[in-house]
Amino acid sequence: MDPVVVSMSLGYTGLETVDGVTYETLVDRFEWRIPERYSIAEAALDPANDERTALVHTDDDGAVHRFTYHELRRAAAAFQAHLAERGVGRGDRIALCGPQSPELLVAHLGVYRLGAVAVPVSVITGTDAFAHSLDHADTTGAVVERAAAARFADVLDRSALDFVLPFELSTTYDGPQRALGGLSVPVDPSASMDAVDLTPDDPALVVYTSGTSGSPKGVVQNHQYLIGTLPGYQLWFEVFGERHRERVWTPAEWAWAGALFDVVFPTLAMGGTVCSRVRRRGFDAETALEHIAARRISRLFVPATALRRVRDETDPSAHDLTSLAVVMAGGEKLPGSLLAWSREALGATVNECYGQTEANALIGSSSAVFETKPDSMGRPYPGHECRIVDEDGEELPIGETGEIVLDLPDPVVFDRYWKDPDATAAAFTEDGRYRTGDLALRDEEGYVRFRGRADDLIISSGYRISPTEVEVALSRSRFVSDVAVGGVPDSERGQRVTAFVVLNDGVDERPERVRDELTTLVSDELGAYKTPREIVFLDDPPETRTGKLDRSALFGR
Repeated sequence: MDPVVVSMSLGYTGLETVDGVTYETLVDRFEWRIPERYSIAEAALDPANDERTALVHTDDDGAVHRFTYHELRRAAAAFQAHLAERGVGRGDRIALCGPQSPELLVAHLGVYRLGAVAVPVSVITGTDAFAHSLDHADTTGAVVERAAAARFADVLDRSALDFVLPFELSTTYDGPQRALGGLSVPVDPSASMDAVDLTPDDPALVVYTSGTSGSPKGVVQNHQYLIGTLPGYQLWFEVFGERHRERVWTPAEWAWAGALFDVVFPTLAMGGTVCSRVRRRGFDAETALEHIAARRISRLFVPATALRRVRDETDPSAHDLTSLAVVMAGGEKLPGSLLAWSREALGATVNECYGQTEANALIGSSSAVFETKPDSMGRPYPGHECRIVDEDGEELPIGETGEIVLDLPDPVVFDRYWKDPDATAAAFTEDGRYRTGDLALRDEEGYVRFRGRADDLIISSGYRISPTEVEVALSRSRFVSDVAVGGVPDSERGQRVTAFVVLNDGVDERPERVRDELTTLVSDELGAYKTPREIVFLDDPPETRTGKLDRSALFGR
């Protein structure tokens, strides 16, 4: 047997080491080995890891609390028993809302152990979106941190929930069930129940998409979703074998599928340590660097927006970041210039990943195995058969832009859109593929370059223009901090290319000069027909809850 490729208890064949391994070897030797029985909670809290540190939490006061895998499992079993006493059963939807905390993690694990379905909800979402998540998902109950419960009190009062369980964030975490923290669980501290026997195909959560256009859809993911994310997790964080001891953190809310399944549950499934920190406001770059240094974080997941803010607002050399080995950037495009700066300034490997709530961890880079190309998302991760096809579903040759589709079966692909059979049917082809709705091209080495959403494609004077291609070009300018490009109605061209630009701090050139330089840059690099006809500078840019420019607000979709 090849010593490089090992049988993984995680649900597939994987790597013990990457010494001398090529990307092609890894893909050729890969094989899914999905078990007949599987649960996210059971995979995340393997008794073999009992004495390891599962969670290092920094509370509101800055105090640090550590929890073992054994402590989390006992608390999750007690919370599971409490939910069962309230009448929650297999398949019932339970809304979970709160900051990063032991309480929120235990609530997730308790829900999964019971066979119920988690509905993660952001603490910073709007009241209408909060109400939509509760009502559309037909939630039975809600577990909500008390500050969020106060903010959403009117929605909770009007809802048809059987119960609302507010919880406090503890600052002591003591007692026989210390990991329960501020969760009000009026049961004997020793009370627990066995985890419900589940299959990989049983539903685990309904995540409402945070798209920049259209109404949020409820994405139903099954328990095998965790298995499907793990190959990408190993490669982007460069952790090999079946266990690791890295400290992993993301500043992203645990209401986002990327935070939960790019960091929290894969880290626990591999025996690592999740780091958490209570955050009451938006992302603060200086505070993030302080946290990385203080907690000795070794693996970090952030969107490119966060890296951009670190670049624009901080001096990384003022912090001891020597523990930080690998950064994974995902959720949005990572311009080559920002990639280069991040590697140099943070002193870390920077890998990129592409995925969706519907199908996570599909494509990315891993410097330990293959070279990272600037302005490229990377290559398909093992186990995920990605193709670039035209409107008729025919695979396109190298260099041509088409839609990314994914061959099925694949454990990372969602089960369905909740209560939306038409949207579900539209997402899958008759020949057994998932349609991502994203446009890309593949180069001669198999690297994939993102070109935007199919429904964002600009048709101007008969030309088909990718917004992302123009955004990448503009982001190379010394003036540009962030940019969103789209098409707006135009009586002459059908649509005109429009760019909304956030300038870097300290730019004092006249707006006309900046516009001239930006249009020249795009014209020289991409051609005159792709050049923005309109450039709007934003002083107060609208953002989604994940820190991206809000295309819906900008382009009126």
